[in-house]
Amino acid sequence: MKGGKQPHGFTILEVTIFLAISGLLFASAMVLMNGKQDKTEFSTGIGQFVSQLQTILSNVTSGYYNIGEQNYSCSTSIINRPDIVPATIGTAPLGTNVGCVFVGDVIQFGVPGPSAANQEYIVYPMIGSQFFTSPSGDTIQATSLTQALPVALYPETGLDTGVNGTQTNVLPYGLTVNYPGASGSTTMTYTDSSVNHDMPVTTGAIGLFTTFNGYNSTAGTDSNNLESGSQSIDLVPIPGSSLEEPQTTLVPQIDSITNGTGNVINGSPRTTPTVSNPDGGVQICINSGTNNESGLINIGGSNSSTAVTLTLFSSPGCL
Repeated sequence: MKGGKQPHGFTILEVTIFLAISGLLFASAMVLMNGKQDKTEFSTGIGQFVSQLQTILSNVTSGYYNIGEQNYSCSTSIINRPDIVPATIGTAPLGTNVGCVFVGDVIQFGVPGPSAANQEYIVYPMIGSQFFTSPSGDTIQATSLTQALPVALYPETGLDTGVNGTQTNVLPYGLTVNYPGASGSTTMTYTDSSVNHDMPVTTGAIGLFTTFNGYNSTAGTDSNNLESGSQSIDLVPIPGSSLEEPQTTLVPQIDSITNGTGNVINGSPRTTPTVSNPDGGVQICINSGTNNESGLINIGGSNSSTAVTLTLFSSPGCL
């Protein structure tokens, strides 16, 4: 019987070559897929962070403040400074505090510590005095930060404030604030042509404060006719603050940003902010947690103190 062509298998060499090529193709596909996933995570994460910043700005503009611990009692002291103390549960419901008002938020970036690793930012609600005793002895509604003398809703040695109303947030998808010593030279800075001639000045925290409406004044007297006007925000880099700064040193800096004549906080006179509403805005460099991408977020600027813009880079450090 005449037989047909006999089938034959693959040699060991052929199988080895096939497996090697298949492995390379699979590895290349995985690298490509992981790269796309990393880019998607970075784009999604930094977009979420920008949205979170815009929400904080919007809340301050509208007068909404999300505090972590609402059970406190606040009144105004004889030096027009808020006295904030913990209250027994149920004794100080919201709306019953006398002479105190929320005036804004301060945001701390690059929180130090192994658990934070520059991935957290903290929001400090600021409470000021609603009323102010003028040089002529009249009690009028505060019309400036200088008169309101705000303090952070955070426990601080030497102050009555014993309430922690801060909110700690984690940057999404492993994003980190570019900190001193990290790759690249851009960290968190602000620029203003009238103060530093557009040379970047480093900072670690920014204040977002509601503007105060003024009074219709009469020469030589204090008028109680409060002017109406739309609410807006003053953007204030906290003088002396830096990334990776402990809260114990940052909070006194926050509480001393306004200059109330004769008023002393923790033994140090309050100081006027170096700059308010810098015309170049505040810049924050955010690094990806999974690849070499980064994004430069700009808050404020000459057009609007509430504007938030984003510029993306294909290298770390916003370079």
